Amino acid sequence: MYRSLLAGLIGEDFYADTPGALPLLLSAAESFLRAAEAALINAACPARDKERLRLLQAHGYAPLTLWMVRPVAPSVPAPASVRPAREDDLPALVRLNRDAQEGKRRANPRFWTPHPEASARFEGWMRHSLTLPDRDLLVHEGASGVDGFVVAQPAGAPSAHTAEGVGLIDDLYADAWATFPALLNAAHHAFRQRGKHTVQVICPAAWTERAGVLEAAGFRTANLWLIQA
Repeated sequence: MYRSLLAGLIGEDFYADTPGALPLLLSAAESFLRAAEAALINAACPARDKERLRLLQAHGYAPLTLWMVRPVAPSVPAPASVRPAREDDLPALVRLNRDAQEGKRRANPRFWTPHPEASARFEGWMRHSLTLPDRDLLVHEGASGVDGFVVAQPAGAPSAHTAEGVGLIDDLYADAWATFPALLNAAHHAFRQRGKHTVQVICPAAWTERAGVLEAAGFRTANLWLIQA
């Protein structure tokens, strides 16, 4: 959905038990990615790993994306204002996503610059998502029609971990912040119906209003993606 740039990622498999080795590994990884002509370099870091976070910040990295988690609420009913999306909701979904992408662009234009064909690609993906049995595409029905949406989908995980009980929310937006709790409750309900125990939400670090709404809903940052200035 965004303009194509070659971005390098220094992932979670970044560890050393020898004192002084971690900075050398980071410098070597950066040199490798620059030699591969990466236009951007990102790094992953668990929020609790303060040593790695300090090292990355010393190398010019700043938070880009927050990976926020909380347990799935055990007894949240499905809100009456939220329903499964239909094909005739696609124009509203495209409009809402366009506004969401603008929020991401303002958070970090270097990383989130929408592709000229972003709207058409998103519509195609949402149309396909309506046919996928592993996720719930939900919309909020306001007084003037659809004014918010959320996609409750399965989470991926590194090969050494399992994500069977984890649900992921990436696509989440509404015209008003006050609509977010109903969308989040609907996602909790959907995840509980699918046997998930944990929900993970992705949030741009500089989108403070969005992060604040998620924190108010009980989410806490577990991992960060950082970007080198």
